[in-house]
Amino acid sequence: MLLIKFALRNLLRQKKRTAFTGLTMAGGFALFSIAIAWADGSYKGIIETFTRNRLGHIQIHSREYFSTPSIYKTIDDAYSTGGLLTGIRGVESWTPRIFAGGLGMVREKTAAVEIIGIDPGKEDLTSNFRNKIVEGNYFGDENEKTVLIGKDLAKTISAGIGDTLVLLSQATDGSIANDQYEITGIVSFGNPAEDRIRCYMSIENAWELFAMQGKCHEIAVLAKSINEVDRINEEISKIIPENLESKTWKTFASEFYRAMQADRMGDMIFRMIIMLVISVGVFNSVLMSVLERTREYGLLKALGMKPSVLFGLIYTEFIFLALISALAGIIVASPVIAYLSVKGVTLGQGISYGGMIFKEMKAEFTIKSFLEPFLFLLLSVAAVTLIPALKALKTDPSAAMRDFG
Repeated sequence: MLLIKFALRNLLRQKKRTAFTGLTMAGGFALFSIAIAWADGSYKGIIETFTRNRLGHIQIHSREYFSTPSIYKTIDDAYSTGGLLTGIRGVESWTPRIFAGGLGMVREKTAAVEIIGIDPGKEDLTSNFRNKIVEGNYFGDENEKTVLIGKDLAKTISAGIGDTLVLLSQATDGSIANDQYEITGIVSFGNPAEDRIRCYMSIENAWELFAMQGKCHEIAVLAKSINEVDRINEEISKIIPENLESKTWKTFASEFYRAMQADRMGDMIFRMIIMLVISVGVFNSVLMSVLERTREYGLLKALGMKPSVLFGLIYTEFIFLALISALAGIIVASPVIAYLSVKGVTLGQGISYGGMIFKEMKAEFTIKSFLEPFLFLLLSVAAVTLIPALKALKTDPSAAMRDFG
């Protein structure tokens, strides 16, 4: 208690020096905290958009379908298999999908298309599909032969709402799959490559077109929290039939995952630079403070203060100052992070990441954003104070007394 009293008195005695050192610490804390919140929020937003609005967190396929996709490698009973997932804690929704290639034609315009059969209700719950419609309407009656097409595909074949799209493909029974459908909607998932070829129809129409009643190629699973994905995937792998396999987004979107990891490495380097700058600033401030008080430390030793007590006094001063600076840093950073987590930053034309265009980035307001800078500030102050404190212990009391004389 006595050390804290002396430390507080010493800090208040040199207000300008204390303010300068404290501002260095508080500014570094706030900058570090905002950087963490911004990076974590941006990464989480990109991952959630990429998985929650497109692929799902987990996918179930027939074994080897992922490495060599084929219309014949199916999940034989789509809804029975999907029903097994309802008892797993943390599963938010699931949806079956059918994939096949083919040709699409509107009048004289023809283009290669990827035909995707979906369950309209379950797909909307899993990927917010309805929100991707930029023109027209969602699927109507399941018995109606309607399709939704990507906006770039619509441009390629000069198609619009109400036009008839003729599809030509191959069915699983070896017959030619062909039929005509009314275009009722234009969709965009923010990925030009997909919007250029995608054609969506109800799973009932896909079953009929491809002669695969009750089957599907993929079951996409959405988790309530991305932090639960690995656990949920382990549970799924234990209950699905042996001829099926489940994979997380880190596997079936491996290129995106590797890009994220590389980007995170760049972010870690940036954080290390911030740490280095803060540490150098704190070290400079602490060293200056100790050197300016050489005579004071010498006098204290001459009056009989033990080296251990002097060492503890110096550490108490700067740890106490670090705590105050951390509080000031939290006060400064909190409203900035709160604003960025709600409003975010609009990126104008947006940035392309993983084949998608992102036009807004938001920060994430979490305890981690303040805990990491707090721990780092305490550790850095403890580390950089060591050398100046040891230097103070070597102060010659007799020399210090001569200086006072």
